[in-house]
Amino acid sequence: MTSQTSAAPIPAHRLARRRLRPAPFGAIAPEHFRPAFEQALAAHRAEIDAIAADKGRRHSLTPSRPLERSGQELDRVGSVFSVLAGADTGDALEGVEREVSPLLARHSNALYLGPGALRPHCRPL
Repeated sequence: MTSQTSAAPIPAHRLARRRLRPAPFGAIAPEHFRPAFEQALAAHRAEIDAIAADKGRRHSLTPSRPLERSGQELDRVGSVFSVLAGADTGDALEGVEREVSPLLARHSNALYLGPGALRPHCRPL
């Protein structure tokens, strides 16, 4: 991270806010990402649990629509992180990447491969 700006670092929960455009990249520190990813992963898990609990919606004509709309906070945090990691990488961001990658993989596996996993495109014949 460069310290060219005098702006105070932004709190982790603000990384995922929709109105944070463009993201104040100079104010984002690597230590903001782990809590932001954890919060976004928890929010996505709650959205998925709500979709899975709604049996009527799960078996509707478009079962993937609610699933596609879920995880927007996780997408935003991931996008900001990817931009910074690609443009201004360093030991700190690479460390965050090593910490967060297994969390993201575990999250994805739990959603699509674990017990009770959502498989909206796979219906019994």
